[in-house]
Amino acid sequence: MTCFQFCIFRGSVRTVKGDNATIVTFFLLLILLELYPLVALFPHSEIASQLLQHRTAIWLLALVWHGLAIVMIFALLKMKHSMSQFRGTLASYFGVFLLFQLVGLLLQLLSQGTLPSGIRTLVLIVWLSWSCCVVGYVFGSALSIKFYQGVVLAFLINVVSYVLAFVVIGSILSNELREIFLQQVRS
Repeated sequence: MTCFQFCIFRGSVRTVKGDNATIVTFFLLLILLELYPLVALFPHSEIASQLLQHRTAIWLLALVWHGLAIVMIFALLKMKHSMSQFRGTLASYFGVFLLFQLVGLLLQLLSQGTLPSGIRTLVLIVWLSWSCCVVGYVFGSALSIKFYQGVVLAFLINVVSYVLAFVVIGSILSNELREIFLQQVRS
């Protein structure tokens, strides 16, 4: 229920009792949901079906991405001497992230082929902005910082952890994935 409250900018991380089962469940569901948006965006695309064959790499990318985010959240809470809120922060972060993944899937399914691209782009921008603000609200609540600072922090944590994960996983699997993209471009 608290994750829904965060989505309307209510509640506090201090009231979240993040137990291990909740955190692990949210984390695993989030990892499993990472692949579907790619395939849903391009249902008849050859590249999507080929990338589906490399779903292990995509899941590994998501695992490293969110793992790095956990490390960054841990470091920030440690610096602010707020380690007592670590589990609640993780449960809140993964809970709202999971909710927004599900909302994103719903939006994709509802807008496939029925909405003009301009409206789809606008909905995507609103959805991404709202999700960043909600995660920023969670960080603001956890770290006792201002809302805009939490939003900046949420954006930075997600971008930095994703880029680092992509560099690490991309360097390991770059040849396979590069070949898929080059084949698609050539055809």
